[in-house]
Amino acid sequence: MLRTLAVFLLTMITAVASIALGVTLFGEPPPAPSRVRVPRAYAAAWADARPHPPPVTWDSELLVAVRKGRLEEAVRLFERLPNPSAQDQYLAGWSLMALHRPFDAEPRLVAARDLGSCVWPGWPEPDELLGRAEACRILAPPLLEAAGPGTASIAIHAGTLTPWAESIVQAKSRFEEVGRRVFGKDPPPVRLYLFTTRAPFESFHRALIGEPVPYRSAVGVGVVNAALCCECDVNGRRVPESTGAGVAMHELAHAWCDAYLAERRGWRSEDPNSSWLNEGIAEFFTCLLDPAQLDGRSGWLREKVEAGAPAPAFGDLLLYRRFHEVGDQDVHYAMAMLLVAELLGSRGEAPGNFRRVLDEIRASNDVGTAVQSVTGKDPAITFEAIVHRFWPR
Repeated sequence: MLRTLAVFLLTMITAVASIALGVTLFGEPPPAPSRVRVPRAYAAAWADARPHPPPVTWDSELLVAVRKGRLEEAVRLFERLPNPSAQDQYLAGWSLMALHRPFDAEPRLVAARDLGSCVWPGWPEPDELLGRAEACRILAPPLLEAAGPGTASIAIHAGTLTPWAESIVQAKSRFEEVGRRVFGKDPPPVRLYLFTTRAPFESFHRALIGEPVPYRSAVGVGVVNAALCCECDVNGRRVPESTGAGVAMHELAHAWCDAYLAERRGWRSEDPNSSWLNEGIAEFFTCLLDPAQLDGRSGWLREKVEAGAPAPAFGDLLLYRRFHEVGDQDVHYAMAMLLVAELLGSRGEAPGNFRRVLDEIRASNDVGTAVQSVTGKDPAITFEAIVHRFWPR
């Protein structure tokens, strides 16, 4: 009981510290996360970050990389330093926490604290970040399966192997095959955390990301380098075992895409195209895992239409809050999947087209332009054609 209370207090304190980090480092509160796509939501803020500058007597490539939001680059620069200073250790730890790598961040933050890191005004103390990293270590399920050779793999953390959890673990090789189809031989490494009860899922989410679960009905979250799945909904009801692999695939897709874009600005959370593409791509990954999903979702949508569900407007799928809180969220997910499938083409060419879309986004930071450049199709016009197919006038 005391241990549970201590963990709860620790996660609450560190969540406040995380909010303070965003406010003070970026000069204003970070933008609302897109389904807690923290790297994507912070991308614009990272790129334009204006933290309080350190004393003019100290500067480094590492600091420049952090201030430009190139956090993977910052970590690589740190690893090449022969004698990292306390400030170097701190910046590496801060970057690793932002990249959702708390186990790697912890030793860097300990070193920064022990070496007497002089934190600049407005930056969180090492102990504040350490609180979150330590909470992640305490709350994370045991490492069940480490990543395979190289980096093209998934490390799975799981506690009790219920049939739901076992179904996800057994699908690991299939997940990795989907990742290779899209990203080639080296999809970004991801840790997949499986929780069979709700409270640990929500507490770990707060420690890892610094925020509560984005919306109460969520049973999965994917962010750069990490995917979280829970067997129980917010009311404690167990979700069907048959949905486990699909939810995990959806969240892994988010994690892979965010990691792929993390070194550049990525797509911005306020980009009006981000929600339909984010969720549509993640749903389409489940079709790459199980081709029957696309036909199944089409049949489900026809049943909804026959039951009187109104047709959504394209604007309902643009911004995060409208996607999840206005109208029928399940219809929005189905329409986003069908839109992405229509834009990317056949199952054979879709993975390559999608990676090209990501590359265009990395280059232009403009979702609409990237999609149209690769596919030759206008998303809004294509969406209306799908609406007319299911809701004929």
